[in-house]
Amino acid sequence: MNTKTIDFDHNGGSFTQPINIRGTNMPWTSECPASWIGVENAPTAVTVSAGPTYDYVQREGDVFVRDRFGNTLCLHVVQHGYDGVYVECPETVVMYDSYYDTNETYDIYITVYGGERQEVSCAKLRPYLDKVWDNSEMYNDFKLRIPRDLDGTFVIEHMEAKRYRKYCKEHNIPYDGSAIRKTLKIVKISQDDAVGRMDVLYDGNVYRNGDRITVEIDSLHEKSVSVLSSEFKRVLSSSSYEVVNNREVDFGPVPNWVSFTNKDGVVKISASEANRLADRVCSTRIVNTRNPGQFVDVDIVQKAVI
Repeated sequence: MNTKTIDFDHNGGSFTQPINIRGTNMPWTSECPASWIGVENAPTAVTVSAGPTYDYVQREGDVFVRDRFGNTLCLHVVQHGYDGVYVECPETVVMYDSYYDTNETYDIYITVYGGERQEVSCAKLRPYLDKVWDNSEMYNDFKLRIPRDLDGTFVIEHMEAKRYRKYCKEHNIPYDGSAIRKTLKIVKISQDDAVGRMDVLYDGNVYRNGDRITVEIDSLHEKSVSVLSSEFKRVLSSSSYEVVNNREVDFGPVPNWVSFTNKDGVVKISASEANRLADRVCSTRIVNTRNPGQFVDVDIVQKAVI
């Protein structure tokens, strides 16, 4: 028996093999046990074909061509597996928690490519997944509906990840775990996160957002209010956020008898002149330049010099 190998990639294709016909060896027949191989006989040729496959497993089958005397030609058909096995989804999803004041869920898409089963493997997310497109051959699309109470980090794998790893190892195929195993981080920025926390130091005491401090000044000595921290979170896009700790503040309006400087998170306050009259008081505010939700109120007092 003579054997000839025919190779197809995952897209499939067709191949026509001429048959040497003589009157004495007629008729000739073909036989193929493999259902995925198409066979078409012509008077002097046989055509074998294979449709596309999106499974990564290589498949093989034989077509036997025989004449009336039993002489046999074996066409060994090899179709290589699909190498585009992967999961596609965002790495990070970020939103303000207030989004849910007007929406029940925040929806993202997850697409699973290749393999015999294009499904998502993540038990924690399964209750929130809906299949929205069933291609069944190459890929499936899923919608992940994220409710208000779902956040954290989740590992999303191709349903056939273990089988695919084993197959690659057994057949010496390069394996890229990052393609079929994704980490999804869901971050909700609450109102408290967005406001954050400002800590300022004055006269040995630490004050926080919304506190009020009293600073007594004169024309000879400066008083310092130091910004220790002004951390808060800010959404940059649907997939990113930043933690800001700029320690940059503005100092509100003050009368002309108050002098101040503001550098590197330190506000220095003094009197610009001596007070020969009655005690005087003004109120102002130290505010984060990038976050008006962070502030400390300041009452400035200058005693009269008799």
